[in-house]
Amino acid sequence: MNLGERQNAPPPSTEAWAQAQRVFVRGNGLPGRWQHSQRFVILETGFGLGNPFLATWAAWRADPDRCDRLVFISIEKHPVLRPDLARAHGLGNPAAADIAPDHPALAQRLVPAWPDPTPGWHTLHFDEPVSASGRLQGVTLQLGLGDVADLLPSLVAQVDAFYLDGLATDRDLDKRDAGWLSRLNRHAAPGATAASGCADPSVLAAPTPAGFIVEDAPGLTGAPDMIRAHYAPRYTPAPLPGGVWPQPAPESRHALVLGAGLAGASAAWALCRQGWRVTVLDRQDGPAQGTSGNAGGLFHSVLHAQDSHHARLHRAAALATWRQVRPWIESGRLAGQCDGLLRLDDDTDAAQARAQLSRLGVSPEHVAWLDQTEARSRAGLDVPSGGWLFQQGGWLQPGGYVRCLLDEAASLRDECGPLLTCLWETEVAGLQRDERGMWHLLDATGQTVAQAPTLVLACAHQSTTLLQTLPAAQSVPAVAMTRLRGQVTQVPATAAHTAFIRQPKLPVAGNGYVVPLSDGSLLCGATVKRDDEDASVRPADHLHNLSRAHRLGAWLAPVADDAATLPADLLGRTGWRAVSPDRLPMVGALPWSDDRLAAQPDLPRLDQVRMVPRERQADGGLYIATGLGSRGITWTALIGQLVAHWVTGSPCPIEVDLRDAMDPGRFQVRARRT
Repeated sequence: MNLGERQNAPPPSTEAWAQAQRVFVRGNGLPGRWQHSQRFVILETGFGLGNPFLATWAAWRADPDRCDRLVFISIEKHPVLRPDLARAHGLGNPAAADIAPDHPALAQRLVPAWPDPTPGWHTLHFDEPVSASGRLQGVTLQLGLGDVADLLPSLVAQVDAFYLDGLATDRDLDKRDAGWLSRLNRHAAPGATAASGCADPSVLAAPTPAGFIVEDAPGLTGAPDMIRAHYAPRYTPAPLPGGVWPQPAPESRHALVLGAGLAGASAAWALCRQGWRVTVLDRQDGPAQGTSGNAGGLFHSVLHAQDSHHARLHRAAALATWRQVRPWIESGRLAGQCDGLLRLDDDTDAAQARAQLSRLGVSPEHVAWLDQTEARSRAGLDVPSGGWLFQQGGWLQPGGYVRCLLDEAASLRDECGPLLTCLWETEVAGLQRDERGMWHLLDATGQTVAQAPTLVLACAHQSTTLLQTLPAAQSVPAVAMTRLRGQVTQVPATAAHTAFIRQPKLPVAGNGYVVPLSDGSLLCGATVKRDDEDASVRPADHLHNLSRAHRLGAWLAPVADDAATLPADLLGRTGWRAVSPDRLPMVGALPWSDDRLAAQPDLPRLDQVRMVPRERQADGGLYIATGLGSRGITWTALIGQLVAHWVTGSPCPIEVDLRDAMDPGRFQVRARRT
């Protein structure tokens, strides 16, 4: 999807700031309506240059009784570029301080986080210090780049206040605008309000069928009258089993996360940021002892000609991970590189690449095509073909990533103390929910080792075994996961090998991969083998990996078929990837088993995944985050955000069809359709 022509950036405007405060902030009864709440969600239908967002952020900062989490969702079809946004807010211009005292400071935080113009949803976090009451507080900007008529139906969120901006209202409301305005009720939370700086009669009429009662309100001098509205529906349906549920009561905001690899650490991090207490459990003596313990791994987007669910999800996931890890890598806290990854493609030429990028509307700031000469220069290797440069890709040490996530979660506190607890060397043999809705993790003797209203299974293959221990009344479908064995090879940077190692300038992938580790050694891999439970490091797999590194130009010595020719000091590691049938992760509330569904004859149609009943209650539920396969690092940040969305009711960070594509209930729905 192309984003169209981008806006020009006018100079900063005192009038625009004042209008944003008057029309949108005060027009929605703020700050009063968000006070003393845990989360408040705003939806804006035209970000423009961000004045309403900045004015709202400033009002939130100035309010001592502010909500803990302010989530500002905004959609923009024609986003400005980052340099233009900086100029628009007068960064470097002392006159910008005349707009409002907070304006320059907040703009200075917004501009560096501003995304490249890649279609879809982008989640930006702006955290504040812990408040005097001990509550974790912060602001999230969820920015949708695209047409509001397309993106709004893709949103999964309960909105408390609507900023209706950017409407095409000359004489008649644009039909597309009228369409989505009439369906605002799909996103409105109880007591929601709306405000707009346009009082066109068609704007007044459009939200009425959606249950909004509209009233006139005086506007600014010289500006058209504004309108205000409040949501007063005649009927409020119950939330769908697989939809957004209200956040549990404060006393129930405690989750168990089983597994301390990439998925579990990310889930814990995201839940703690929402102010939840989290207990992480793992059978090992510390985090990242499984496949997450490799010396390095890649993260990057992918391209498909039809921009399939896989491609869109990988793009969203890679951008989320890059946004999360870049500060840690650039500060030296996390080993890795985040300035690009080259993926070779010998089936595409320059003309085909240009046509594909134009058709998909993907920004060149995200991915660019390099011919073979350019690829060799960029990689520093004699690579065999050209390929795609994913600008927001790179490599990192997965174990270090896990520790960064857990360390940051451990630093978060509320009035009762730290939000994160970790229980190591804790073997879990079974699961059960009691009559109070509490989930129990049981040891081999049936004794409870931990309990909480919410349980997140992030333990890869162990999830399948544990779910089989549930009693029939709580049963869920079997999690069909394939175990894929993989072995990586690390060539140490010793004097004996330096003549044969050509360190790439950035990670390179394509029928194998090579990664320039921080200590000068070379990581290459990886093998893929089904139905192989051999945990040993095998010479034959070293030969396989070195031959791939040789093809990519990073290992210069010829690779024979004889294992005796291998360097004696090669390092290696074996792990097993958990892969779902469609190779996408499984994230969400677990559905009922087919036997439980069959015992309920009055259930509605189950041909939509959000209609499938879940093992879920008002104050908690059973969730899963697994199936990351060989792209665990790429998936990590998005997986955590999705878990937090499912558990806490926070807005979904991706489009609804992408959410459904990772819903663990999708396989039941597909089976019923065939």
